[in-house]
Amino acid sequence: MCYWRGAADAQSLHAEAALDSQAGFNYKIVMSKQITTIARLKAKPGAEARLEELLKSLIAPTRAESGCIDYTLHRDLEEPGAFYFYDNWRSQEALDAHFEMPHMKRIIEIAPEVLAEPLKLIRLEII
Repeated sequence: MCYWRGAADAQSLHAEAALDSQAGFNYKIVMSKQITTIARLKAKPGAEARLEELLKSLIAPTRAESGCIDYTLHRDLEEPGAFYFYDNWRSQEALDAHFEMPHMKRIIEIAPEVLAEPLKLIRLEII
């Protein structure tokens, strides 16, 4: 499989060559667009510090993932206990792989103990 990355348009062009016994090579072209996400997490009362520490623990391993472009944690200045991740991924596949990582699975297991409401995830694409 060959990969070409066009940083200017934030897209990756993937060309997959498959040998076809009748026609030679058959090329399948797939465009994978960069995905931006904004995740909102609201701590249960009294669990704000614990949630913040758990979220901070995700930063280093997530930034090390090959599909992660950036991953930043923010605290809401007007709503105590509300945190936001703003992150960019090379593709939807990279984002999907992120949620399968051991550090993410650990947080997903702990989430009911510290979250006041379900995670809100907004997915965006560059236009």
